[in-house]
Amino acid sequence: MNARHEVKLTMYRTVEQHCDANPSIIAAVAAFMTAYNAFKAVISEIIGTEQLVSTNLSGITAGKGNSKQSLARTSAEIAGIVYAYASATKDETLKQEVNFSFSTLKRTRDEQLAPRCQLIHDRAVAHKAALADYGITDAKTAALQSAIDTYSGETTKPRTAVSNRKTQNANLNAKFRAADAILKDRMDKLIANFAATDPDFVKTYENARIIIDAPTTATQLKGTITNAADNAPIKGATVTIVELGKTRTTDTFGKYS
Repeated sequence: MNARHEVKLTMYRTVEQHCDANPSIIAAVAAFMTAYNAFKAVISEIIGTEQLVSTNLSGITAGKGNSKQSLARTSAEIAGIVYAYASATKDETLKQEVNFSFSTLKRTRDEQLAPRCQLIHDRAVAHKAALADYGITDAKTAALQSAIDTYSGETTKPRTAVSNRKTQNANLNAKFRAADAILKDRMDKLIANFAATDPDFVKTYENARIIIDAPTTATQLKGTITNAADNAPIKGATVTIVELGKTRTTDTFGKYS
């Protein structure tokens, strides 16, 4: 919900509270009562939709991060063992295929990590008879496969959540338009019925209908992405604000804005 929606909802709830506090007055005009009940229903829908929109993505993102770290650690352990075997057997091709440290895997882009770890797993399985003396077991390769599958499932969750949020935001906009239409085209017109008998009710209703805009500010996010090993800037790194779907790529100096 944006700042405009928030101030509108505050206005809606003020109107709702005023009408709820005067049930005998609004009941005197059936058409107004009908419009008001429709208005209240839309307010309930707005609040319900906002709860879906406001689902916190931090837990999803944290889950993906934990899954990535676990996969990187498990893969690096097996990769190191396979590398040792390849060195002993002078298999240079195999050495290069599995030459990935924990820090390298941890920095690997999301879409590249699972295939890279799958290659490590597959090479370990392909040489499992020879690797038995090196400590590679079926349980270890199965654990790695499980970690790959878990991570693959986690990587889609943030994007799915963002897509769902966009859908709910569209629904939210439609509901605000519906509430505005009920107020403007029905309730605001019918309120005149109470002017002679309940002028104070009308005056308070009109005051409640005033939207008080909240001040708005712009926020800019800047930073620098560096290598954990030597603090060197990383060019071409992707930085994404998941909740907003905004992405930037770092420049030659590792900076983004």
